[in-house]
Amino acid sequence: MGLRLALFLTVFIHLVGFGIIVPLLPYYAQTYGATGVQVGLLLASFSAMQFLCAPAWGRLSDRVGRRPMLVGSLILTAGSYVMFAFAGSLAMLFVSRILAGIAGATISTAQAYVADTTTPEKRTQGMGLIYAAFGAGFIFGPAIGGILSHYGYAVPGLAAAGLALAACVAAIVFLPESLPRESRADAVARRASAGSRWAMFGRPVVGTGLWLLFLSTVCFAAMEGTFALFGQWRFGLGPRQVGLLLAYVGTLAVILQGGIVARLARRFGEGAMVRAGFLVMAIGLVGMALNLDPVAR
Repeated sequence: MGLRLALFLTVFIHLVGFGIIVPLLPYYAQTYGATGVQVGLLLASFSAMQFLCAPAWGRLSDRVGRRPMLVGSLILTAGSYVMFAFAGSLAMLFVSRILAGIAGATISTAQAYVADTTTPEKRTQGMGLIYAAFGAGFIFGPAIGGILSHYGYAVPGLAAAGLALAACVAAIVFLPESLPRESRADAVARRASAGSRWAMFGRPVVGTGLWLLFLSTVCFAAMEGTFALFGQWRFGLGPRQVGLLLAYVGTLAVILQGGIVARLARRFGEGAMVRAGFLVMAIGLVGMALNLDPVAR
């Protein structure tokens, strides 16, 4: 139980910390004169560093073990949020988000931990723990960030740092090493034989699915990254309202992913659900665009 809780907290803290920052980051950046483009780059810097650093973290965890990487990432996460809380310039905000993205790249290490500690029969259940942490982070993070922003932009950052340190303590106390020293050479060899991650995009069926996943993520991220500025311009929303709205979106996503989509897929087929998902997303984004009333603000 302690192991499962510690692993859940490790992933949850990374995601809740990201969620805490999202609703208030555009407003915080504007206090330093950031433009809309700079706000977009600021939000993108986190995910870009995750994408670039995940393979390196994975290779390093094969050599030194999963536990040191997870503990180290939480310490780095805490430091990035302290820097965020006391940033005195737009450049410091960029540094804080880059560091948080580097630390957040260990999500793949958490998935490797699950693979190390579960049998093939239990692996889906173990990965479900990771996805549950993702969902919980996207629900609680924006809500916490929006509510705490009432007390200033530093308070949500310090709260995220405190949660990261709490998760770090839990990982140190409850999370044993999942990859014994004698198994690390085999792990390195398996990773080397797996080939480039880019090769997956060239496969006929898997590649199509990956490209569709990439496209849907880009669409959602574009909405999420501009939602605060849009809400401020169109409806006069502040960080609290934006945070609660994003938490509402996260709640709907968890409810749908928690079983409704699976049941619909069994009835109508996965292909039909993919097409329906893109159609519903397009309708939602067009609906937002129709609210762009230049007379309103």
